[in-house]
Amino acid sequence: MGDLPGITVVMPNYNDSEFIGRAIESVLGQHYPNLEFIIVDDASTDNSVEIIRSYGDAINLVCHEKNKGHAAAVNTGLRLVSGNLVSWLNSNDSYVSGILPEIGMYFKQHPDIHVIFGDFNVIDVDDRVLLRQRVLPLDYAYGCMIGFGQLVTVSTMFMRKHVLEVVGLLDESYHYVPDNEFIYRVAQNFPIEKVDLRIANWRHHPSSITMRGRKTVWNEHDADIERAQRTSYSSLRISRWIPFECSGILRAAYKVKRVFQRAVRLHYLAYIPMVMQTIQQRWKSMFQAGAKRESVEPE
Repeated sequence: MGDLPGITVVMPNYNDSEFIGRAIESVLGQHYPNLEFIIVDDASTDNSVEIIRSYGDAINLVCHEKNKGHAAAVNTGLRLVSGNLVSWLNSNDSYVSGILPEIGMYFKQHPDIHVIFGDFNVIDVDDRVLLRQRVLPLDYAYGCMIGFGQLVTVSTMFMRKHVLEVVGLLDESYHYVPDNEFIYRVAQNFPIEKVDLRIANWRHHPSSITMRGRKTVWNEHDADIERAQRTSYSSLRISRWIPFECSGILRAAYKVKRVFQRAVRLHYLAYIPMVMQTIQQRWKSMFQAGAKRESVEPE
């Protein structure tokens, strides 16, 4: 594997001591031969910096003296990138075991590919898989981002370094979803390839940045949609059949979906398999207990 392209993983962190150890292990446990691992701490007040430092020289740790925000932390890391391939992983997420060698080999075998993204798992605080999410190819996914929400999860996105040189860094005016706007710019300049790989684990938990600032997340996403409709994205097709000019229809549908999502809390649907499994186990235990009582009762 020594001839695989170098990969740089950037990890922003702010007060994520509960999960950052697991995130770090998921990167270092890949045993990728040409790995550069940069963690940017955004002035954390918990013990996460001590956890990071416990891994020694395996990590290039950069610390902000004051809190600058998620996008600024990512940008600090991206400015230091030296690998041929670049990705960033949030400190509460993780990579699927053995995925970096597969990604390195894919880029080696496809020199004409600039950017890829893939499938992911939704996990809970105990790393249990709540949902195995398969995402759509970008011509579909781009339409869904514009009309129905983001489907390209940035933790599954890998790109060649020159992509950053063309599209620039994250817009630091976004506090919660700078990756949405960044992906739009990437899609404007480069074809993005959907690969049939399960790349990352996205953690669903109440204290995440997205969950804490849900209202602002929606507002920033709306701003992304309006900005995209005002720019030169009209040259793109948001699906195999629908031109971008029809995105107003999708935007109206997105508004309806947003109201519906707020009403019924669709994100909790991810817990249904776990709840059903628990119910099934309870019923099984009850039947086993009943059968045991019947077997010991005297005739």
